[in-house]
Amino acid sequence: MAVLLAILLSWPFIAGLILLILILEHNDASGWTLAGTIALGTVLYFFLPWLTLPKLGIIAGAWLPIGFGWSFFRWKRHCNDTVESVRKNEIRPDTAKELVNPRQNVTRITHWIIAWPFSFVESIVGDMIDVVHRTIIRIAKSTYSKISDSAIADIDRYDNAA
Repeated sequence: MAVLLAILLSWPFIAGLILLILILEHNDASGWTLAGTIALGTVLYFFLPWLTLPKLGIIAGAWLPIGFGWSFFRWKRHCNDTVESVRKNEIRPDTAKELVNPRQNVTRITHWIIAWPFSFVESIVGDMIDVVHRTIIRIAKSTYSKISDSAIADIDRYDNAA
């Protein structure tokens, strides 16, 4: 139990959790991002000795108004992106109307309020994450293709020899 606690309350674990939350945010996994943010807050509460309940209340008092402001910005951007998708015939208008209905997007909006730092960072570095992801996929596909091409050439050589 002590080893598990030592792992959970370590800088590498916290850094990994932050990276995981950013990846979840980038992949629009709102519920998981929200859960990760709450888990991170819990871990930080136990990790940081100066973080007392009164200070946590002060942080929450600042956190939520910033989150609400961010959620208004993100909702406007989401609605604009949805309208653009309709214009490009990428989604149907009836689907778009559901996507811009706040009552049907409570989880997404709550996520933006609570996990606003991760949403903010993802908004800034999201394109960079896409570039890195596409590069990794391209390199992996190329490497697998070269290995397969070599194996096929060897198979053809043995097939022709027989």
